[in-house]
Amino acid sequence: MRDAWLEQGHSVEVVKGLGKTLDADLIIPHVDATVLPRDYADYLRNYRYVVNRDVVDISKGHISGNLLSASDSWAGPVIVKTNLNCGGAPDVDFSGAKIFLATKHTRSIWRSLFNRKRRKTTDDWTKVNCMKCEDYPVFASLREVPPAIFSNPSLVVERFLPECEKGIYYLRIYQFFGDRGYCARLGSTHPIVKQANIVSREEVPIPDDVMQVRRRLRMDYGKLDFVLHNGRVIVFDANRTPGRIKPEERRRANAKRLAEGLESFFSP
Repeated sequence: MRDAWLEQGHSVEVVKGLGKTLDADLIIPHVDATVLPRDYADYLRNYRYVVNRDVVDISKGHISGNLLSASDSWAGPVIVKTNLNCGGAPDVDFSGAKIFLATKHTRSIWRSLFNRKRRKTTDDWTKVNCMKCEDYPVFASLREVPPAIFSNPSLVVERFLPECEKGIYYLRIYQFFGDRGYCARLGSTHPIVKQANIVSREEVPIPDDVMQVRRRLRMDYGKLDFVLHNGRVIVFDANRTPGRIKPEERRRANAKRLAEGLESFFSP
């Protein structure tokens, strides 16, 4: 989007940290944290036009409407996730805390992501604070979930409500900036649909129910992940710092169409 705005003659400055007073018409925070640090929230109050000013907490505990406790009567399958976004990795890594990964649900890729002195694997679910998103475990029922998971504030248990047709699992993403946005349905043979395992992609209409969730969360910019399960919209993730998509041509085309939403921030 920055490239598109520069082509249109706008001035765009990337600023790191909070040490500079900005003379800007619009501030777009891009802080890769599930919960916006208080000092950033305080800093942003000094400016009139701020994208996602009110989007402070996007944790599963705040976003999800599908959370379960050990005493719930849900009889279907369940999935265990980190309460923090992206498997908890960006937040825990940034904090400098020790990273604990579940031994049975850890892939070798994690070996290269973190300093060995800070990365530990454990069979104790009460200690786990990070997981690879593709490795979020799915259990056939609540009874099969290790009790220790429910006592770990870093983890949540949700109803597992996939969108699946003929062996293909689908994830729908609604990405938006101001009054512009698009929705795509991504298919995978893996129950956890991620960029690396996508086998199909198509653009689809944006459901009204998803728009209502966006309005409730007061999001100006970002991405909502959802599925249609038995015809019902299930939103399970919100992201205000969406990452790059592939291929490059699609990324640039989508960024250009979203960039057109800039003027909506200044409309009456």
